[in-house]
Amino acid sequence: MSAPNNVKTITNYASALIKLERVEESLPLFEKSLQLEPNNVKTITNYASTLIKLERVKKSLPLFEKSLQLEPDNVKTINNYVNGLIKLGKSVESFPFLRVSLQGIIDDANYLIKLGKTQESLPWFEQVLELEPDNTDVISCPDN
Repeated sequence: MSAPNNVKTITNYASALIKLERVEESLPLFEKSLQLEPNNVKTITNYASTLIKLERVKKSLPLFEKSLQLEPDNVKTINNYVNGLIKLGKSVESFPFLRVSLQGIIDDANYLIKLGKTQESLPWFEQVLELEPDNTDVISCPDN
């Protein structure tokens, strides 16, 4: 494939390959995107997340760390970084990020409920309960 030098097009192509379960084929596209725009947080995070899908967690962590240096409050990056740390058995290292990560999950769940998509919010409930069973922050449900 002769890819154009347009990061958005290249990254979208990589995402399409992932949806078609051609995950390995997406890696060179992310790498090309990062050659063109090395500080593109969305591309860095998507590339790192793809590496996690391929069980290359150790290789993904420096990418998440770079992403967090560029955008320290990016909840998607924080969530994925925490998941990577936990997969490597580094739960203690994930604790400083876990609070922000959980708040992002709770916010997402509440947003889905407000949109009337309660069924779609259920995985968020499950994730909060799995990560921190005694969490006192609230995911709202209109019937409560």
